[in-house]
Amino acid sequence: MLVATLSLPAEAAGVLGYVGPGAGLSMLGALLAVVGIVALGLLGLILYPIRVIRRWYRRRTQSATGESRANVPATAGPLDE
Repeated sequence: MLVATLSLPAEAAGVLGYVGPGAGLSMLGALLAVVGIVALGLLGLILYPIRVIRRWYRRRTQSATGESRANVPATAGPLDE
């Protein structure tokens, strides 16, 4: 009985590393969500300054040529005709 009691912690060490399919898929989904959020954040940090510079350059060239955007409605979007 003493040998069986002392050998239990040695057997439990391998079992503690097991993650079942339900917990494993949940962990994988959460990990993918975190990786996606970080990737989108970094993409935004890279693309936003480029967008601001393009807008600044476009306004600068339009003002130099005398063009205006007066005929474009303020709410014009990609789905408006």
